[in-house]
Amino acid sequence: MKRFLLSLPLLFSAISPLRAASATAYIVPSGTPGGQAFGGPLGLAFDVLSPVEVTELGVFDDGSNGMNLTITARLYDRDTGNQLETISFSPGNDGTPAGGSRFKPLPVARHLAAGFHGMIVAEGYGGGEQNGNTGAPVWTTDAGGGVLSFVGGGYYGFTAGVMPDGADGGPANRYAAGTFKYEYTLPPVITTTPGNGQIQLQWAAVAGVDSYRVSRAGSIGGVMNVIVPATVATSYTDAGLANGTTYCYQVVAVAGGIDAALSLIKCATPFVLTANHHIAYFIASDQTVPFAPAGNQTWPGSLGMEFEVDNPVTVSRIGVFDDGGNGLARPLHARIFDRDTGLVVPGSAMDFTPASPGTLIESMRFKDLPAPLVLPAGFNGVIEADGYGVADGLGGLEANYNAGFSPQITTLSSGGGSLLFVGTSRYGDAGTPGAYPPNPDGGPAARYGAGTFEFVSQAPAYPGRVALSVLAPAEDRAATLTWTASGVLLPAVAFRIYRGDSAAGPFTALTDTAYTSYRDTHLTGGRTYYYTVRAIAANNALSARYSNVVSVLARPFAAFHVQAGTGGGQDYGGSVGMDFDVTANIEVTSLGVFDSGSDGLHQTLTAALYDRNNTATPLALLTFSGVDPGTLVDGSRFKPLGTPLHLGAGFQGTIVAWGYGPGELLYNAGAGPSPLLTAYGGGAINLVGSGRYGAAGVYPDSVDGGPAYHYAAGSFQFVSSVLGPQTIAVQSGAAPETLRIDWTGDGFLESSTTMGAGSWVEIPGAFNGIELLLSPADLRRFFRVRQD
Repeated sequence: MKRFLLSLPLLFSAISPLRAASATAYIVPSGTPGGQAFGGPLGLAFDVLSPVEVTELGVFDDGSNGMNLTITARLYDRDTGNQLETISFSPGNDGTPAGGSRFKPLPVARHLAAGFHGMIVAEGYGGGEQNGNTGAPVWTTDAGGGVLSFVGGGYYGFTAGVMPDGADGGPANRYAAGTFKYEYTLPPVITTTPGNGQIQLQWAAVAGVDSYRVSRAGSIGGVMNVIVPATVATSYTDAGLANGTTYCYQVVAVAGGIDAALSLIKCATPFVLTANHHIAYFIASDQTVPFAPAGNQTWPGSLGMEFEVDNPVTVSRIGVFDDGGNGLARPLHARIFDRDTGLVVPGSAMDFTPASPGTLIESMRFKDLPAPLVLPAGFNGVIEADGYGVADGLGGLEANYNAGFSPQITTLSSGGGSLLFVGTSRYGDAGTPGAYPPNPDGGPAARYGAGTFEFVSQAPAYPGRVALSVLAPAEDRAATLTWTASGVLLPAVAFRIYRGDSAAGPFTALTDTAYTSYRDTHLTGGRTYYYTVRAIAANNALSARYSNVVSVLARPFAAFHVQAGTGGGQDYGGSVGMDFDVTANIEVTSLGVFDSGSDGLHQTLTAALYDRNNTATPLALLTFSGVDPGTLVDGSRFKPLGTPLHLGAGFQGTIVAWGYGPGELLYNAGAGPSPLLTAYGGGAINLVGSGRYGAAGVYPDSVDGGPAYHYAAGSFQFVSSVLGPQTIAVQSGAAPETLRIDWTGDGFLESSTTMGAGSWVEIPGAFNGIELLLSPADLRRFFRVRQD
């Protein structure tokens, strides 16, 4: 075993006056049992990246029940083998418990300077007090925000009082044995902003320090040369640098002439882009030691990321991610695919080799295309790269970066809205590099550090796309759409609304409107409609993209509406009913029952519709069960009638349900109306009188004296040509020279200047609350709502 007597006094200078934070290096949970009766020294290695003061040594306590053997903790200099500190823990003198370890303070805190390589060791474990040794440790480490680095597996030895040098090959921080507490000053955290021939450094102020020293190296492992001996500022611009060359920096916080804290090293590469040039996917090299961002995936197959073009762009260069930004270890390839055809866009493919790696910009390398490549508005693309992995026979690594589902480190540039990054990444088989990557991986918009491209954004020629939404819950035979227009590219002055029968289209244009809302009425109940919108600019150019597609299931009118999730509260198995009168012809299309809790039926229920003047036999009857419950609409379930039931004006009816009980309670509103249960008020039917109750399976003859709609039990859906009574109000709008028009019920808003027959004109897509801009010629204008 080697022993070293040489000491390095510079690493053990006076204690720093700053102790802004404290931590425990190796943390074992309380109650953790030991599992190994090995009595020799067990060590864990660590490096000091920024000065610390070790204040206490500790040892693992098997089961957290006090020391049963004498255990000794020792702190070593790993480079020399010298023992710096030692403390023993014995039964009855076992220190202070903290978690699964016990601690004792040092007489004088031990200062460890940046660059120190240490090992914490514990020895003396045995059958009565076992150490912890597992393949997957449950204990953790605390690096103090980067002031320490835990550098691999454990070490073991056989001689007490001697630093162990047997590397065990196990996982990092393998043993529950020795540990220590330490204090430190939070180091400066550097951010870098590269530019044309310069790099701007910034760092957060460190409390209590006198000044900062800035050093620079030409590589991550190079010698740091001081470029700013002392400054009280927290920023510095390093100018006169060569574009495309990497520079690495460290900032040291100084207090009382002592280095109190050292930042981690950060590197950056100055670069300049021509005016109006953008890099679609960009990974900066502004990362910490080791020089990064390092790749973390050696997948050799195609890796792609989807994008869409909303305004024409010209691609000037293709690029690839350079693992570590330190040159290529193997050939890489990149190209742009047309996502609609799966074919390579001609002239977009580029090869990168170790001998010809292209121009480095931060962590990306670029090569000029033979000819600029125009991607038109509406183009759907994939930027693909392949070739990453371990170099054959050489062991050289060139890995891509895979962000997984964690926050991505890629910066995306849309060129002022010309590109949209649509949220899907793709990969191909390992055996087919360069092929279109067919497999969507579900990751974020820029999951991979792989391919990229530089492009020129052209002058806006189209308005931006629209974000569309639909009013919820669904309305009776209507759909109200609202949207927001993109604030980039050309401004929108109008919008075109499209409707179709499926999400894939085809879509038919309904109308153009200058507003950002539209109400589509006279829909067929029970049918699903699909909508999309495009923006229109002042030059009549349509947005290159349709908006997202929204769907609406138009409801037929329902006699009674129960709020979703409403729970029943009455255990009654007889029939309960509510009376109604028909004032205009209707077609009953389905019967329904209340579903307590909207969670499925737990008892068999029956809905029946009766003629109040002939109650012997129901006109319609349907049964609902747990295996055949019907369709849930908010708080009720409905089933269609085989043939719609026509009820003419003047019909007097009762909707009845029975079968409720302990497993499926009905809802009783009591003596007053409830917001959970509302009735149709459109004018085609009127709810009259009170509720009814009686024996199950027959018409309920007993009047209960409650309100007109008392029970959440039976209901029905219907269609009618009567849309209910209307009220209309006209007032000044929020903007100058505008009128706001509000109305109740359904129908179409019309306007006229004379009120004469044949002079009324419908205002397409008008909605309740619309504000209309009046022209100077509008000295008088009338409005009405038409019901068809």
